Amino acid sequence: MYQSFYGLKEMPFNITPDPNFLYLSPTHQEALQHLKYGIAEKKGFIVLTGEVGCGKTTLCRHFINEIDDEKY
Repeated sequence: MYQSFYGLKEMPFNITPDPNFLYLSPTHQEALQHLKYGIAEKKGFIVLTGEVGCGKTTLCRHFINEIDDEKY
């Protein structure tokens, strides 16, 4: 249903969040910048909070895919 209506090539809703479908709203962009800053400055512990379904896990998966595997 979603694939044909929106012209998607794969199913957008799965059991696990897919970072390929992440929409970086201004709030998500800010959270991503905080994650990047925390890692770059070796802050040690970073907490990402939000309501159920707001994209925390998807954002974290996107971030993990984005960082340099050799460095981190």
